[in-house]
Amino acid sequence: MRLVPRVTQVDMYTPGKIKDEIEKVEGNTINVIILDSPPITDDKDAVQKGKKTGAHLVIYGGDHRVVTGETITEFYIISTNTSSTTPLFLDVNSSKKAIPILYSDKSIRLESVKQNVSSAVYTALAFEYYRKSQYASAIKMFKHIVNYENEKTILFYIGNCYCELSNFDGSVPNKFLINESLLNESLVYYYKTIEIDCNYSLAWNNIGYVLEELGNHDEALKAYDKAIQLDPNNSIAWDNKGCTLDSLSRYDEAINAFDKAIQLDPSNSFAWNNKGSALYSLGKYDEAIDAYDKAIQLDPNNSIAWYKRACVFSLINDKEQAMSDLKYAIELNSSYKEISRNDSYFEKLWTDEEFKKLVNNTK
Repeated sequence: MRLVPRVTQVDMYTPGKIKDEIEKVEGNTINVIILDSPPITDDKDAVQKGKKTGAHLVIYGGDHRVVTGETITEFYIISTNTSSTTPLFLDVNSSKKAIPILYSDKSIRLESVKQNVSSAVYTALAFEYYRKSQYASAIKMFKHIVNYENEKTILFYIGNCYCELSNFDGSVPNKFLINESLLNESLVYYYKTIEIDCNYSLAWNNIGYVLEELGNHDEALKAYDKAIQLDPNNSIAWDNKGCTLDSLSRYDEAINAFDKAIQLDPSNSFAWNNKGSALYSLGKYDEAIDAYDKAIQLDPNNSIAWYKRACVFSLINDKEQAMSDLKYAIELNSSYKEISRNDSYFEKLWTDEEFKKLVNNTK
C-alpha cells in the first residue's frame, strides 16, 4: 500500500509498520496480513481473503483525506473470526448466565498517525484475544489502550474477562477464594461502566450475575430489575432474575420470570431449563420433565438439561431413563461424573453397579 506523500513531519505509520508493531507486541500469537495488492476496500472481501491465508487480523483500505493541512491515510483492521460466538458465563452447577454485548464485526478505523494507531492496535489485539477466550491476554491489551478508563465498552469487556476467568481456574487448589477475587474484580469494572453510563442495561445484568455468584441475592435482584427497567425486552435479564428468585426459594415468582423470558425469546433453552428446575423444586415432576424436554429440543448439547432431567427420573425411580440421560450428560460434560457421585438425587443409585461403572470409569 502506497501512502500519499506527507506535508508535515508528523510521525506516520504505514500498514507494514502496524503489522510489525502487532508482531512485536505479541510475536507469532496473532497472524496479520496486509491486503494492498490490489487494495481491498470491502470488509467482507477482506475477511474472506484473510481466512484463506489463515490470518487472525487483516489490515486493508487506504483512503486519503486532508486534516489541518496534512494528508492522512485511513486504513482498517478487522478480525477474520467474525463467525465466532461470544462466550457465556456458565457453570455446570448452575444454569444462570450473563451475556456480554457482542463485539461488532465491523472493522476498526485507523489513521496513520502514531498516537491513534497505538491504541487501535491494542484494541484489535484485545478483542482478538477475547474471541479466542484468552482473557488474561485480552485484559493486558485492553489496559494498554489510551484512556481506557473513560471508555465504557472497554471497561465492560474487562469486567467480562475477569468474570470469564473466574470460571477457568479449575486447576487452582483454593478455587473458591480465587473465584471470589476475580468476581469482585469484574464487579469493579462493571460499576465503573455504569458510572459512565448508568443506563447500560447489559452492565446491570452482569452486575446481577456477579452479585448472585457472590451470594448477594437481594442486591442481584435489584440489579436485574434495573436491567429490565432499562430494557424490558431483555430475555436474559428476565431469565437471570428467575434464577435468583429460584435461589431464594421463591419458585412461583421464578417461574413467572422464566415464562417472561420464554415469551420474549422462545428459543432460549436456558430459560426452559431453569423453569424445569423451579417446577422440579415444587414437586411438579411431569411439568419439569416437559420443560427439560423443550430445553433439549432447542439445544441437544445443553448438558445441564440432560443432567437435571436425569435427576428427576432418578427421583421418580425411572432408572432406565435416568441412566440414559446421565450417560449423555457425562458425554457432553465429564464433570457430571464427580457431581453425580455426590448428588443426593442419585442416592438410590449409588450402590447400583451400572451407575458405579458409569461414574467411576470402571470396566
